Amino acid sequence: MSRSEKACKMFELVESWRASGQSRQQFCATHDIKVAKLAYWISRKNKYDHHSTGSSGGGFIAIEPTVAHPQTAKVALHYPNGVRLEIAHPDEQLIARLIRLW
Repeated sequence: MSRSEKACKMFELVESWRASGQSRQQFCATHDIKVAKLAYWISRKNKYDHHSTGSSGGGFIAIEPTVAHPQTAKVALHYPNGVRLEIAHPDEQLIARLIRLW
């Protein structure tokens, strides 16, 4: 089975779980799979859905600075894991590198 075939199969299983109304544990027991495996594929499906729909929830957005004094500007980056960085003297290259870290 190719990777894409396996992903399709597992994505279908994730959709079945979502429609079932069962807990993860119940669903996994019924389908003889480990809870961790289902959790992994739920995560993969969520990422796939996010990228395929172009959803902006939790992603990065374009901004236009409106600061009268750029030397006093601050930029704050909020990562999905809760980390927040505030940069007192933003530099485009530094910000780009910090964004690519995630």
